[in-house]
Amino acid sequence: MSEDLSRNTITIRIRDLRRERSLTQEELADALGISRQSVNAMESGRTLPSLPVAMQMAQFFAVPLSNIFVVESAQTALVPWSAVGPAAAMLQHPAANVWQDAHAVYVELRVPGFRLEELAVEVTDRLLIVRGQPHQPELRSWDHREFITAPFERRVELSADVLSDHTEAGLRAGILAIRLPKQGATMRAVPISDHDDV
Repeated sequence: MSEDLSRNTITIRIRDLRRERSLTQEELADALGISRQSVNAMESGRTLPSLPVAMQMAQFFAVPLSNIFVVESAQTALVPWSAVGPAAAMLQHPAANVWQDAHAVYVELRVPGFRLEELAVEVTDRLLIVRGQPHQPELRSWDHREFITAPFERRVELSADVLSDHTEAGLRAGILAIRLPKQGATMRAVPISDHDDV
């Protein structure tokens, strides 16, 4: 580890988020399926949560992962957690493929773990907005957990005007496929189907 990185300080905002919800440490621990001692250790800065636990916190509080951590560099500049590594940024902003032909613009987003009712798509002439809001998880006592879905919002600037009234979206195998016929202007919500004939 370089000297600059070793001098960075990572602050966990769990205490602030917990108090905003008027939760005790024990109530938060029960909701996350971890011990109260673990919550106390993270709030006091004695330990950092694993990435799955951090993602679970982001989902529970319905905030981006970057709202859980703040990284203070040796130069005292605050750096968002998403800048620490590509994995964290990718979890907040699903990877996207965008291409077009003479008739339409096509967008694919990787959204594994999301169900149809947890996704929302809006479109205007030059902007596509996709939001994911997973349902709150059941209260479970986890023995082991390595994957989790977290809220996100992904905005994609389009290189052509599209017909929002004729936009189609389909979800299959964790890929949200969207077809946007060219020429249009008005904003509308886009229904998402559960097949891949988009």
